[in-house]
Amino acid sequence: MSSISKNLYQIDSSPDCSSTSIDNLPFPAFICNAELEIISINPAMINLLGINTRGDEQITSLGQIESILGAQLNPHQEASSIFKGSHISFTNLRGEMRYCTVSMMSAKQKTGPIFIYIIQDESRTYILGERLARKNSELSIFSQVVSALGSVMDFDEILQIILIAITAREGLGFNRAFLFLYNQDEKQLEGYTGIGPSSPEEAGRIWNSLPDEGRSLMDVLKTYSAAITDSAESVSCRIKNLKIPLDRDHQILNQVVLQK
Repeated sequence: MSSISKNLYQIDSSPDCSSTSIDNLPFPAFICNAELEIISINPAMINLLGINTRGDEQITSLGQIESILGAQLNPHQEASSIFKGSHISFTNLRGEMRYCTVSMMSAKQKTGPIFIYIIQDESRTYILGERLARKNSELSIFSQVVSALGSVMDFDEILQIILIAITAREGLGFNRAFLFLYNQDEKQLEGYTGIGPSSPEEAGRIWNSLPDEGRSLMDVLKTYSAAITDSAESVSCRIKNLKIPLDRDHQILNQVVLQK
C-alpha cells in the first residue's frame, strides 16, 4: 500500500475527520462537507495555493479553491474524473505555475458525508521533463545541422543552412535571422546576409508552402530553402546596406562584440 493510500485509509477510518487528521500529512489535502464547505485544510495545501498565512484571507468553501485551481472539483457531479485522479495546471496566488493530480474519496460521518481531496504536486517532475525535452530538441537540431553541413563546401551555403536552422519551425523557430561581421578597421558591424520574410504577406506565403509539423529539420531544409529564396535575397540586400558603428551610442553591442 502506497503512503498516500495508507494515509487516506487512516483518515477514512478515523471516527472524526478533524483538522488534526490531515494537518500532519506531507502532501496537500483538504476536506469539505456535502454543502461544499471546507471543514479542514492542511498547511501543505495552503502553501500550494500560495495563500499568505499572515493575511486575513480564509478558505471556507470549495468554490474558493476551484477559483484558484481553475478546475471543477464538485463531488456531486456524475462520473467526476477527480475520483480517479485529474491532472490540472494552475498559477497559484504567488504567481507560481503548478502541475498537480487531484484525487478525491468520500467518507461517511455521523454528521453526514464528507469528501477528502488529495493533491499530488508534480511540478518539479513536470518542469524537469520539459527542460529535458527542450535540451533533447536542441541537441537534435545541432546534430541535423552538422549532418547537413558535412557535404557542403560553399561558405554562403553553409551560412544559409545555419540561418534556416534558426528560423525554421522545426529548428529554433525565430522569425528572422541576420548575420553581421565586425570590420576591425572601421570598428563597425556590417551586414552580410539575412533570412526571413520581408512583409506579412510574404510570411504567410512562406508558412503555407511549408510541410506540416512533425517532420525533421533535414526533411524541410530543401523545401524551406526554396520557399525563402526570393525573400532571403530581398532581406540580404537590406542587411548589406546596414552599418552599425560601435561607439557610445551602441554600448551594449560594443560590449557584446568586443568583450569576451
